[in-house]
Amino acid sequence: MTGTRWSYQPRKHLALEWAGRELLTYQFRPDAEGKPFVHPLCTSQGVLLTAYRPWDHPWHRGLWFAWKYLNGVNFWEENAELEHAGRTVQIGSEQVTLEPEGARVSTTLGYVLASGDELVREWRELFISLPRASGDYTLEWTQSFEAQHGDVSVDRTPVAADTPWGGYAGLGWRAARSLGDFQLLDSEGRRDDLILGQRAQWVDLSGVSDGAPGRAAGMTLFDHPDNPRHPTSWHMVRQPGFGYVNASLVFHEPFTLKQGERLTLCYCALIHDGWPDANLLNTEFERFAGQV
Repeated sequence: MTGTRWSYQPRKHLALEWAGRELLTYQFRPDAEGKPFVHPLCTSQGVLLTAYRPWDHPWHRGLWFAWKYLNGVNFWEENAELEHAGRTVQIGSEQVTLEPEGARVSTTLGYVLASGDELVREWRELFISLPRASGDYTLEWTQSFEAQHGDVSVDRTPVAADTPWGGYAGLGWRAARSLGDFQLLDSEGRRDDLILGQRAQWVDLSGVSDGAPGRAAGMTLFDHPDNPRHPTSWHMVRQPGFGYVNASLVFHEPFTLKQGERLTLCYCALIHDGWPDANLLNTEFERFAGQV
């Protein structure tokens, strides 16, 4: 497509420029501790959607995937000084394939203990679509996990009286601080804080962007019907300067990844300008689910 430009630096990143604008960058190996992530991530009209390492949660990296605890080891905060800390590392080189509709990126990741032992291995494929006529575009994530040495408990900080903020793990998006007046909507018609901990096929977070009064933009995360515990439970935050959505497989209870079995998860992120249309999002879910 005219105006489309991919920039690929092996073992570093894949970036997309569209219609003269930087649309997104997928970072493969950001640093020694960091996880792969997508940032910056913008709408086709140029609204920035992602925050990168904000001061309050510096381990938040735009749009990214992270487990909280694997066998009690913390893989979330990226803090080597924690007593129980793990690292997510890329194994080998990524594979990037450019297609007429977008780009496909395949990577292998290892969830590694401080001892150097690999606890879990992940095979990830991310498909980045080019914007449609409407300007919307999608990122589809397919991830498969295998335990390397015995069963692995996948867990989170439980939601309790002293930890009401718990429940998070998995695919998450931290919204840019330049977005405000957040509104959330899920596939069941619930809005805002009523979504926390509930099960839904999709959740949308949208807000108003700085620099253009009334200019809204956002992202919808979809949970594929083949995922375990579908429809998944959702963690969310809707505060000034802190918009966050997370598809959490383990929000209500841990999950056991058994030795010799493979856990496969598939999600889709729809990036859009304007406020969401529930009917269009239901149609998008059906497309993603393979029902049409």
